[in-house]
Amino acid sequence: MRKYITLVIVLFYKMTCLAQEMPKVIPPSPEAASVFKFSEVPVSLYTGLPNISIPLFEIESGGVKVPISLSYHARGIKVAEISSRVGLGWTLNAGGMISRQIRCQPDGEGYPAPPYNASFDFSKSLALRNYIWNSFTGREEDWVDFIPDQYFFNTGTGLSGKFIHDYADNQILPQNYSNVKVHSVGRITDDKGNEYFFEEGDSEIVNENLAMEQGAYASTNPTNPSSHINTWYLYQIKTPTGQEINFTYENENINYLRRSYDKYEHAYTIHNTGGGDVEIPGGYKSYSNRIQSYQKRIREISFDKGSVVFEYGTESRLDFGGKYLKNVTLYDNAGAIIQQKVLDYEYTNSDDIDSIANMNWNLMQMDQNAANRLFLKSVQTKYTDEHTLPPYQFEYDTNKLPSRHSNSVDAWGYYNGKQNGQFFPESYMNGGGRVVDTIKSGAGLLKKIIYPEGGSANFYYEPNRVFSKFPKSTVYMDSSSPLLKKEFTLSPLDHEFTDSIRNQPIYTLPSKIFRKAFTIRNTVISNFQYSSIMGDETCDSTHPNHCNFRVSIRKLEDDTPICNLFPTNDGQHHAMRRLSPGNYVLVVEPTHPATFNPVNVMETDENFFMVHLQWLEEVAGFDDPIFAGGKRIHKIEYQDTQGNTGLTKTYDYTDPDTGKSSGQLFGLANFLGIKEVVTTVGGQTFNLLQPHGNIPGAPLSTYQEASLGYGVVTEYIGEGNNTIGKSVYRYTMTPESGDYYTFPFHPPPDHEWLRGKELSVVHYRKNDDETYSPVKKTENKYLYGGETYDVGFGEESSPSCFYSLPYRKLWEENLNCDFGSGEPVELYCTHSGYKKNNKMFRLPLAAIYIDTDAHTSASWLMYKVYHLTGGTVDLWKTKTTDYSMNGNEIINTTDYHYRHDYNYNVSVATQSTSDENPIVTRYYYATDPEMENEPIVDSLKSKNMIDTPLTIKTYKNHIKLSENKTIYSNWGSSLFLPEIIQTSKGNADLENRVRYNRYDTSGNPLEVQMENGMLVSYIWGYNKTQPIAKIENATNAEIASVLGMDVTTADESNLSLIDNLRDTLPNAMITTLTYRPLIGVTTITDPKGYKTTYTYDNFGRLSSVMDHEGNTISENEYHYRNQN
Repeated sequence: MRKYITLVIVLFYKMTCLAQEMPKVIPPSPEAASVFKFSEVPVSLYTGLPNISIPLFEIESGGVKVPISLSYHARGIKVAEISSRVGLGWTLNAGGMISRQIRCQPDGEGYPAPPYNASFDFSKSLALRNYIWNSFTGREEDWVDFIPDQYFFNTGTGLSGKFIHDYADNQILPQNYSNVKVHSVGRITDDKGNEYFFEEGDSEIVNENLAMEQGAYASTNPTNPSSHINTWYLYQIKTPTGQEINFTYENENINYLRRSYDKYEHAYTIHNTGGGDVEIPGGYKSYSNRIQSYQKRIREISFDKGSVVFEYGTESRLDFGGKYLKNVTLYDNAGAIIQQKVLDYEYTNSDDIDSIANMNWNLMQMDQNAANRLFLKSVQTKYTDEHTLPPYQFEYDTNKLPSRHSNSVDAWGYYNGKQNGQFFPESYMNGGGRVVDTIKSGAGLLKKIIYPEGGSANFYYEPNRVFSKFPKSTVYMDSSSPLLKKEFTLSPLDHEFTDSIRNQPIYTLPSKIFRKAFTIRNTVISNFQYSSIMGDETCDSTHPNHCNFRVSIRKLEDDTPICNLFPTNDGQHHAMRRLSPGNYVLVVEPTHPATFNPVNVMETDENFFMVHLQWLEEVAGFDDPIFAGGKRIHKIEYQDTQGNTGLTKTYDYTDPDTGKSSGQLFGLANFLGIKEVVTTVGGQTFNLLQPHGNIPGAPLSTYQEASLGYGVVTEYIGEGNNTIGKSVYRYTMTPESGDYYTFPFHPPPDHEWLRGKELSVVHYRKNDDETYSPVKKTENKYLYGGETYDVGFGEESSPSCFYSLPYRKLWEENLNCDFGSGEPVELYCTHSGYKKNNKMFRLPLAAIYIDTDAHTSASWLMYKVYHLTGGTVDLWKTKTTDYSMNGNEIINTTDYHYRHDYNYNVSVATQSTSDENPIVTRYYYATDPEMENEPIVDSLKSKNMIDTPLTIKTYKNHIKLSENKTIYSNWGSSLFLPEIIQTSKGNADLENRVRYNRYDTSGNPLEVQMENGMLVSYIWGYNKTQPIAKIENATNAEIASVLGMDVTTADESNLSLIDNLRDTLPNAMITTLTYRPLIGVTTITDPKGYKTTYTYDNFGRLSSVMDHEGNTISENEYHYRNQN
């Protein structure tokens, strides 16, 4: 029997890394998962997700800004999702982390598998295949891991990405090449030279494995429970000028249950040689793990201006254990409170009968907290108990989420309210199933934000509707679209009627056969159910001669028999095989036609029959878009304090060129089935789905989220006919590749980083005649791996290096690349091997499996080569067209060029307009060969300070227009800062324009002068973070001689002495400043001694500005609703 595993995103907690079942995927901690959900499903119009965030604070030191905020992910709340410490859907942005998704075994415990090297290619290396073949013993501990773990990083400053380890050289491979250096899981350096250091954080131990049946469970303890680090936390940022931002954490230990999957296990017999065979009954089982999670939570962020302290609730959370975040407080260096943010929460509980009826009884008893859900209710700004601002308030969809272990889950992991019982469903009948409920899938989703200033933002969502291009002949995706129940009945009472489909009588003489046609219009998503009554109760499949009637289903077009039906005299529905869309005929033939008379059916049981069919069809047709996971934004409505709508934005995801949804599905749902080809009557075949396992969906618990995107999104300003304009956005839609969804399985290559690039945006105004006219159009083209793909990485232009080889036996020595695939030999030969350079990488890996249809020995080990890829994606061309009211167009184009052998910055930018010759600007960086003789360039490279060009040259018609050059110097203590800025016009020699004479140890300029111009000195205070004096026409030495101290030792405590410089340095112009730390400037005294004073309220808002005579220059009033 030939088998096809039809859906691949699955959790299998079995340690063997074979490909007939997907290896286990261990997600990071719930807190890390909430952060990196934004990497897996980025927020943009391309994904249909609005940008929703609440700012808390922003700290800055040495030019590095760390925003502290709350971000909301509006795709929806999955049933199995565990809330972060700030509520469901929200994540706290406060620093950075590196987290990994463990795939099979943790890296270092089997991966990379020897003898991998840069020449590795399973299709060509018999030695490597022999190594695997000979190592096979069938024992789990002997298996090597062929799947690299997936790492996610976020520095907390705007840098994020993914990486894996290369087995060839054990080096880190970032998915998206850039100037950012990922040295290890402990250190990252950005292109400005800022260093980010990470320490070990979260880890987990599986203390108990649980296999649960109806009303009972079996528990096993792992033989050697071990802890694996899955998250590393940012503990320090160090700038090139020596400033440090430090992050401290505290430990938190949590015990919880993590659901793995449900599986129907068939009955089998254990044969004992001494007799007494044991019959093991079949049935559903639910598998879970009891996890001991060791997590860290942020406690404090300290920097040169103060600190931010995070405080947590005193009581444990009711939903998960651990603590929720309660307060975030900003302090200055003196320990004074600048401002505090107070977070308030509420819980929902789903311990109602309907919820209980749809989850495993054992899970309900063992994890009663899973019925509680934590929601962020408000965020309030506070100075003291008496001084508070009105809070941000949040309102959510009122549909209540069920327990985290509920089985009322659609195919994508969201709530659907279906009656699925204690195990994930096999059948859709009786109200069960994995279909999307367009209302309940929004349970718990953020609907409204009420702002402190007054007014609100209201969010309206709609289901995601996208097309699936996964081949239905290979991939069975359990239906997620709403369903239509269809029924069909045939009995002797139909003998006087005409078949409307065949336009012929249902009952014919002299054969006395009933034929009634029915149509299956769309995809059938469940097995047929039938009930029948046929007289003699002894009639069944083993006693067909006892039947008074023969019942069959046939194809209408050629009368081909599909299957035979037998009575269910108990009146219950029995399952039968599912049928494909088409026309069929239900046929009933009396076995004793001579005595049969349909008129006499009420007089004798022998003359009576009734056959009733029922099935479920998708509402959407075969070629219609399917209902995908979660929600997309439909409308955002902004209202004032009186509830009046001030601005409305609505979104449409239709491609105007086709009139259909522009959405496409790129990832598969969390469901697994096996499709088997079965032979039936007359040698005809049909497909039967045999569920192998069902799993709940939770963020980062699968190889790939059920990713989707929209190629065209239209944003309207207004709604319906009341719009004033619109913008049409088009995005790249790179499909996945490598046939990862076909047997044997492997991880998808993950092309999400290539998708969602803006191809064009056109802004329109609305005319009086209700038509739209373009105002401005921007078009972009990109480079992948240095190569051009004009249509934006669509299917027509996907890079050709993503082909996968057919699967073969390990022991085969045939080294040709054709393998009878029907594809050109050079296609596989060219693109199957290892490749890595400065533009892209292609990492060939192998899915290994046992051909269980034949043998279980090493002779039947099989493999399939697949690839993980990455590299550069660069903006190549930008064209902007501005449209005037009279129809004229002004076109500007910019072409970008790169030199990836040296860096990933723009090397040349060529700007062209409609009526002028192009202007070419060339940029030279520390890593470019033209700069190799510049001062301290090696030091700049060693610190990765390579984002700022050292030289910029501009040309027009090949004639040089200008040149700018920055010369760096080593100022001691590894401070590499500008010394001279030079400029020139035309072909003239470079001339010095600005000279930096001196810096302090924090990199602040102390003495600067224009060449042959006035010299300016600076004095810095407040821990060297703010300039407190600007002294023009005096050197540092002259100031020091008068002050009696060097300017580097002076600070705000010496301001009276500094003010006296106006008298002691009569030729100097002196401006002094004072500050309220972390708030703003409080006084500015100009060279004449006139002081301007700035005052602030308790919340750090500017209240008034007064001149030196005490007159009010300006005054600000802030009107908040119900402000204290």
